[in-house]
Amino acid sequence: MLFVSVLVLVFGFRHGEAVCTPPCGCYNTTEAPWIDTDDPETWETQQLKYELYTRSNRENAIPIRWDNIPNEYDATKPTRFVIHGWWGRTPLSHWTNNMKSALLTSFDVNVIIVDWTEGASHAYYPQSAMNTRVIGGCTGHLVETLVNAGNTWNDFHCIGHSLGGQVCGFAGKKTEGRMARVTGMDPAGPAFDITDPRGRIDRGDAVFVDNLHTNANNDYINLGLGHPVGHADFYPNKGGPQPPCDDFNCDHSIAHEYMRTSILNGCPFNAFPCSSNEDADNGRCDTCSEGNCQRMGYYANTMPGRGTFFLRTVRAYPYCAA
Repeated sequence: MLFVSVLVLVFGFRHGEAVCTPPCGCYNTTEAPWIDTDDPETWETQQLKYELYTRSNRENAIPIRWDNIPNEYDATKPTRFVIHGWWGRTPLSHWTNNMKSALLTSFDVNVIIVDWTEGASHAYYPQSAMNTRVIGGCTGHLVETLVNAGNTWNDFHCIGHSLGGQVCGFAGKKTEGRMARVTGMDPAGPAFDITDPRGRIDRGDAVFVDNLHTNANNDYINLGLGHPVGHADFYPNKGGPQPPCDDFNCDHSIAHEYMRTSILNGCPFNAFPCSSNEDADNGRCDTCSEGNCQRMGYYANTMPGRGTFFLRTVRAYPYCAA
């Protein structure tokens, strides 16, 4: 009996038509919106790791998990989750570390980088896409544990790029929308461009959900989600192409640089209500009135505007249009 229990803890199990991976939940693949999708892998198979950083420990990762909350974690301070997307934290993708550094330079917070590189690095993209469900469930479970340890729900902001944006959405669903904020930085579109909010990032996932759509309007390949799904959805340069970029991969990745710049450089990224590309082309998206103005990036939650917003950026860092 003990041997069976160990197998359950290590490998997960199937309950009816659901894949279960304690303590992160069970994941059905026979009911909408998951019919005929791939089974997600367990968090152990994905080699999920959480890395804690603080102002006192900026460079050396401190392991943290729901069953191991280290003394360095300060429950009196806000917590920011940073989550990568497809292909994970490769040597060519240091943006999670750069985002961590920007956050700790500007704010006295706990930063937790979610490393699910193994689960995110499948050449068969649909497998990595479905794995977001488990990583989101586990991250939500960690948030619940930290709330029980002394945090409040208002302390949590989940920031994710591409598939990581969808992970943040599933973490928000796990916590029933009680986190303060979820930010999708060009949240992944393929496999998530559906109307059912249970299957993608959605405004119900947190008190405030904002999205930066940077690769949603290219002629050929769009890696980001095209339609608005949050309380505030930003379409810089109509959702692409982006001035600093020469290809769709850059368009997709520039989202996290816009976010980081909004933290470090005070770049306001003033954004204006807009209902269509046609309105933007005809100059009807260049003003706002009191109550509906916005700023793309870290400070979006401090602004009153809700809805869809357009803005222009420029090629040169820090990208703000004059």
